Amino acid sequence: MNEFVDESSGVLIGASARGTNGRVMMGDGTEWDVEPSAICAGMDQVLAMTPYARQKMAQEGQRKYFDQLGYFQSQMNDLRDWLRQ
Repeated sequence: MNEFVDESSGVLIGASARGTNGRVMMGDGTEWDVEPSAICAGMDQVLAMTPYARQKMAQEGQRKYFDQLGYFQSQMNDLRDWLRQ
């Protein structure tokens, strides 16, 4: 399952893709390098937000998570039904 974060549900930080040379089953683009200073800058952004803004961002993240969880469960049920045929 992939939980996606965007500007409405989190603070985005820069990252650069690390080559996997075919050693990762899911392919390239699954491993990333992040500079510690980027993490610190992201935390500074969060700490500069009002409590209300942080709460709204957290609520949006939870909404996205549960929407995706529901979709995943629905797809798994469809797969089970298909396999039983």
